[in-house]
Amino acid sequence: MIRTLLLAGAASLAAGMALAEPIVAVGDRFEAAVAATQMSRLSIEGEKIAAVRKVEDPEGPAFMVEPEPATGDVYVAFDGDVVGRSFTVFLVTESGRTVQALLRPSPGEGRTVHVRLAGGSAPVSSQSPPKAGGAGDPRAERTPAYTEAIAALMRLMFNGEAPHGVERAAVRPARRKAGPFELAETETWGVMNLRGRVVTVTNMDTVDRPLGAEAMLVDGVLAVGVTHETLAPGQRARLFIVEEVR
Repeated sequence: MIRTLLLAGAASLAAGMALAEPIVAVGDRFEAAVAATQMSRLSIEGEKIAAVRKVEDPEGPAFMVEPEPATGDVYVAFDGDVVGRSFTVFLVTESGRTVQALLRPSPGEGRTVHVRLAGGSAPVSSQSPPKAGGAGDPRAERTPAYTEAIAALMRLMFNGEAPHGVERAAVRPARRKAGPFELAETETWGVMNLRGRVVTVTNMDTVDRPLGAEAMLVDGVLAVGVTHETLAPGQRARLFIVEEVR
């Protein structure tokens, strides 16, 4: 349904929406408000968008991003209650540049989001997200979209689903001891500047042992999740770690 609406409504949308003040991207990232219930258009100044990749939560509402070859723009539409949520899209230009868009659906009419790419020293629009930093870094404050991307990656790792735009690779387990546990990393995941790791944890002791996942929240680690908080002797759990790639 959404795909049909995107293709059929593209021409009328392009004609009917006024061009807003450009958003200046920070490096190759920008954040923008789009319409929750109507179609919006994304346009990159001086570039044509040739392909799109999206990070979609399998448990969340559906959304579509569709490039229009004639103009090089992209049209965005959503299906469901999306106000207050954020969505991550990667836009690949004809010149080979990949631009990350953090989209925030909000009430209102369809709109045009015009983006100007610039280097790291360019002035930052009020709609551009801060760069992520580590613990103690003054830039470490997370936008809601960034926080939601971390949670979405956690859910994807837990469910074992890797949609377009998310890299997933199996790892040959190298088992090692850590106190009463045996650890073996089995998978790595990657999206945006986030890296996920899936580690199996086995209790090698003769008594129940708590995992104590909070102890793993060290500098550079953004989130930790476990399938079991306490392991019986011989029991195995999965540990999910999301780190920031610097």
